[in-house]
Amino acid sequence: MRELMIEAEYAPFAPDWFLETASRWFTVQKTPCLQTAEAVIGEPTLEALQNAPRLRWLQMTWAGADRYLHGGFPRGVLLTTASGAFGETIAEHAIGMLLSLCRRLPSYARQKSWNDLGSERRVAGGTALIFGAGDLGGCIARRLQAFGVKTFGVCRRTSPDRPGFDRLVRLDEAETLLPAADFVLGAMPQSPETAGWLRAERLALLPQDAVVVNVGRGSFLDADALARELQSGHLFGAGLDVTDPEPLPAPHPLWSLPNCILTPHVAGVSFGTCRRRRNASGASARRIWSAMPPVSRCGTSCGRSRCDGPLCAQPDRAYASGQYFYRAARMAFRPVAGRAYAAAHRGP
Repeated sequence: MRELMIEAEYAPFAPDWFLETASRWFTVQKTPCLQTAEAVIGEPTLEALQNAPRLRWLQMTWAGADRYLHGGFPRGVLLTTASGAFGETIAEHAIGMLLSLCRRLPSYARQKSWNDLGSERRVAGGTALIFGAGDLGGCIARRLQAFGVKTFGVCRRTSPDRPGFDRLVRLDEAETLLPAADFVLGAMPQSPETAGWLRAERLALLPQDAVVVNVGRGSFLDADALARELQSGHLFGAGLDVTDPEPLPAPHPLWSLPNCILTPHVAGVSFGTCRRRRNASGASARRIWSAMPPVSRCGTSCGRSRCDGPLCAQPDRAYASGQYFYRAARMAFRPVAGRAYAAAHRGP
C-alpha cells in the first residue's frame, strides 16, 4: 500500500475523518520517512525532496508555493497548495490593520496620556486598489464594500467579473489608478511581474494621506521607500504582515514609526501556528483541514488550465475535503498526467 507522510508539526491536527479517508489509499505515517513516502503533507526542503525517490504528490499547508518555484522541484511530482483556506482570516487581518491605522489606534496605544492626536482617516467613501482578485483579494474587497468603499481589483485576467469588485484592471493598467487610491492593499502571490512593483516612484503617485496594507508577499513593495513616504507625512499609515527581507532588520525605520503596524507573517493561520498559539488551536486547524485546497492548475503565471510545467500552483476550484483528497490522489497516481487531470474533474 502507498505511504502518506504527515510532517510532525501538522500531524496532531489531522482530524479523524481525514485519516479515515486517507487510509483508503495510504498507510498513514506521522513520522519523517521521506525516503519511502509517496505522498507528503507539509513543506519539506528542496534538498529533502531530492532524497524522496518514491514521492508522487506533495500537499502544502500554505497557500503560496514560492519556495518551490525557483528550480530544483522534482519532475513528475504533483504539487497542490492550500490556496482557498486562508482568504477569510487574512482578510480580517488586513481590514483590522486598515481600520486601526485610519483611527490612529497604534499611536493612541503608544501614548501614555489623554491627548487628542488629531483628525482620523475616514474609510467610508474611499477608493481601494486591491492587488490580487483571487480568494484573498475577493475576501478583502467584499468586506471593504460593506464599509462603503469603492473597490478596484488588479489581476491578470479581467473577465469575468468577480464578486466584491466594482472594476477589474490588469497589472499594466494599475499605475494609472494610483493617484485616486485612498487605500492600497497587496494580496498577490509572488511572481516576476509583481516583485518590486510598488516602488518609490509609484508610492509618490498616491494621494496625500493614503494608507498601504500588504498581506500578500513582501517582495511586492519597497520597504525603504515606504518608510521614507511615511516619515515625510505623505502617507497616513502602513500595515505589513509580510516584508522583504523577512523579518526586517532590527535597525529598519519601519519598526519605530508610530503610523506603521508590523506583524510577523501571522495573518493566515497555518498548522504550525495553530500548534504554537492557543487562541488558534483546534477550531482553526479543523477549518484548514476542511478547506483543504483544490486540485491545482499547472504553471505559476501562465494562467492556462493545462501546460507542461513540472508543478501546479494556480487553483482551479475548491472541493469538499473528502472529494478533494480522492481526486488529488487519483491525479497524482495515474500514469498519464493529462488523463489524470481530466479524470480528477469527472469525479469518482
